Amino acid sequence: MAEFTSAEMPQVLAACRENLAGIAEGYNQCFLTESQLSLCELQSVSDSIPEEISGPGLLLTFQFGAVYVHITIPQSLPIPDWCREPGVSEVSRLQTLPVEWSINLFPMEWEPEASTYQYVEDLAAALQACEPAADSSLIKFAVGEDPTGPGFYIVGPAAKTYEAPAPAETEEAPETSAESDPSEPVPPQPELSPEEARERDDRARRIAQVMNMPVPIVVVMAEKKIELGKLLTMGPGTIISFNKSCDDLLDLCVNNRAICSGEAVKIGEKFGLKINELQSTAERLKAMSRSRIL
Repeated sequence: MAEFTSAEMPQVLAACRENLAGIAEGYNQCFLTESQLSLCELQSVSDSIPEEISGPGLLLTFQFGAVYVHITIPQSLPIPDWCREPGVSEVSRLQTLPVEWSINLFPMEWEPEASTYQYVEDLAAALQACEPAADSSLIKFAVGEDPTGPGFYIVGPAAKTYEAPAPAETEEAPETSAESDPSEPVPPQPELSPEEARERDDRARRIAQVMNMPVPIVVVMAEKKIELGKLLTMGPGTIISFNKSCDDLLDLCVNNRAICSGEAVKIGEKFGLKINELQSTAERLKAMSRSRIL
C-alpha cells in the first residue's frame, strides 16, 4: 500500500460527504443523541488549531501503515460523561464507533489497518504529541444545525499514535490497615496482543456492517405444554390457562433467546412493549451470534 499523505485528505472529505448520513448515524447510536452533522471545507493545521480542540475528550485513531489519522471529539460538545469511565455496554459502543467510521470516513482504497479510541485530558496536547505533518489538514464536522457551531475534527496525517504519559512516581506512603483505608486500587487493564486487537477490531467491524439489518423479534406472553389430545379437540370458545400472572413482564426474544422484558402497552390501536429490564450488550450479541451473523 502506498503511504497515506496529505494529498489523500480531499478524497477523505469526498468520502465523508458521500457517507455523511452513515457517519451521523454512528455518532447518534454511540452517544444516544439525535444530532445533525454538517461538513466544513479542508483547513490547514498550520493555519491554527481551533480553540475547541482543547480540554478533555475522545481521541479516535486510525492507522495506515506508519501514518495515523486522528479524530478529536471534545467533551464540551457535549458528549456523555460516561465517556471518561465507560461501563461494559458503553465500551462496546465506543469500540464500535471507530470501526464503523473507518468504513464511512475513508475511500475504499484506504482501509485502516487498525482503529482505536481513548479518553484524554487535553486533546490539543495529545494531538501535538502525535506530530501532525507540516501540511496536515483538518476536516470539521459541525454538530447541530449551525455549521459554524461546535463540532469534532479529523486531523491527518500524523506520524504517531498517542500514548498517555505514565503517572508520576510518588514516594511510598506508610502502610495503613484496611480499616483506615478501605479503598483498593483498580488494577490496570491488560494490554491486548496484536492478534487479540485484530480479533476485537474484526468483530467490531462485523457488528458495524450489520447494524442496519432487520432482525426478527418475538414477544412471548406465556408458554406451557398440553396433551396432544387437548390440542386436537379444542375449538372456538376453549380457554387455556397459564401459570403466569397478568402483571408479570413479557419476554422479548431473538433467536428464541430472551434479551429483555417489559410490560404490554397500548399505542393507539396497536400493541407495544415498554422495556423494563434489559440484558447487557454482550448478552444481546450472543443471541445474535447464534444466527452466525456475527
